[in-house]
Amino acid sequence: MLSYGASSVIEKTAVPVPVKILSGSMLMLFYDIILEQIAPVLDMWYWENDIVPVQNYVAWFVISLIFQTLIRMSGIKTVNRVAWIIILIQLLFFISLIFLFALVK
Repeated sequence: MLSYGASSVIEKTAVPVPVKILSGSMLMLFYDIILEQIAPVLDMWYWENDIVPVQNYVAWFVISLIFQTLIRMSGIKTVNRVAWIIILIQLLFFISLIFLFALVK
């Protein structure tokens, strides 16, 4: 769903397909960077020594590239008027939790 949503957000831009694939992948990576900050606090998952390994972000980007490419190659229509709102709300939710838990500490 995140791949579809990211593709839908980027679909609205007037850039070549390779740039859309890279942009969608970057959006997904940005989402993961935000999520990784709050996931351990929410008991979603943990990293050794509370340090997210770089390979996690590399893997997210590579997998995102694959999914974004597959979406484009398959011809799936990713025009969705609310996708950007859903992604934005999720990002704002996780960012709010980051700040909330930082205040509670």
